[in-house]
Amino acid sequence: QEYRYAREKEIAQGETQMEMMAMREQMKDMQTDKRGGNMKVLDRMTASTEAGQLSLIFSKWAGHCERERIHREEAMKMQDVLAAKKMGARRTLEKTLGVS
Repeated sequence: QEYRYAREKEIAQGETQMEMMAMREQMKDMQTDKRGGNMKVLDRMTASTEAGQLSLIFSKWAGHCERERIHREEAMKMQDVLAAKKMGARRTLEKTLGVS
């Protein structure tokens, strides 16, 4: 009688261990799937963040280039004005020196 009870208990423990191992395997699979899903979400977030950051940097760079172009044009106009004034001053000086 005791032997039979011990044997049944041993069989039940073996079945319980097998069930526990099967549950652990299922949990590992679920964790792997969950981790993969989380990584996909993180990858999408990173990609969108990087794309947004690149877009922002590009728009700032384009704005900077436009401002630089405008500054250069203004500098060229100023140089032309100064050159014209310099030529006018030279003519005036030559006329004044030529008259005296």
